[in-house]
Amino acid sequence: MIFEAVLSTLGKDESMNKVATIAFAAAMLLFAGCGEKKCFFVSQDGKSVQPGAPVVWYDAYVGKVDAVESVEAGSKVTIRLDKKYAEEIHDGVAGRVVNDPDISQKSFVLLVGGRDKERPLVSAGAQIPESKPTNVVSEGFSAFVDWLRNSRADELKIVGVALLILFVLLKFVSKMLKFVLFVGILGAIAYVCVSASVGWDSYKEQLSSAQKTAQEAKAWLQQHGEKLHAVLETALEASD
Repeated sequence: MIFEAVLSTLGKDESMNKVATIAFAAAMLLFAGCGEKKCFFVSQDGKSVQPGAPVVWYDAYVGKVDAVESVEAGSKVTIRLDKKYAEEIHDGVAGRVVNDPDISQKSFVLLVGGRDKERPLVSAGAQIPESKPTNVVSEGFSAFVDWLRNSRADELKIVGVALLILFVLLKFVSKMLKFVLFVGILGAIAYVCVSASVGWDSYKEQLSSAQKTAQEAKAWLQQHGEKLHAVLETALEASD
C-alpha cells in the first residue's frame, strides 16, 4: 500500500517509477538488517565451530556465528548479535569457542562479560578478545600486529592506496601543489598512527581482563551447564 501510494504521487512517468522501485528496494535491504550487529574474535579453537552455530551470552541465546575464516593467528569467528542483545552487550565482553559434549554435541560460542553499563556498547565490526587463560598483553608487539591485521585491515588498505596516489601525483604537479600533497601525506600518516594508538589502547584494556574472564567462563559453565544445555537444544531446534 505504501509503495503504491508513492508510485501514484509520481504519476505514470516510467523512468520515475523505475527510480522509485530501485530506491524502495534499497530501503528494504537497508532496514532488513537494521538493529543486528556483527563483531568478531580470533581463536585457535575456531575451526571446530561452524557458521550458524549458536552464540550464547550467559544463559541467553543472543545470535549466531556468521562466518569462520582462517587467519595467521587461528580462526576469525564473526558473530551476528540479534537486535535485542545488540543494545545490551557492552564493551569488555569476551568470546570463546566451547567444545563440551556434556553441554552440546556441536561447538558453540560463549560470550562472558559485557555487563558493565558504565562502558559503551560493543561497536559494530569490533574485535573482542578471546576469553582464554593466558594474558595476550604479555605478547607485546606481536599481539599489536595481530590486532592491526585483523581489526584495521580495510582501513590500512584504503590509506595505503591513498598514500600511493598522493606519492604518484607528487611527480606531476607544481611546487605549490607538491607542498599541499606533502601535507596531505603527513596528515594521513598521522591519522593512522593516532587512530591505531587509540584503538589499541582500548583493545588492550579488554585484553588485560582476559585471564579473569576465562576463569569466569570456566566457573560459569561448571555451575550452569544443565541450564545452558537446555538453551542450546532450543536454539538448535529453532535453526533446523
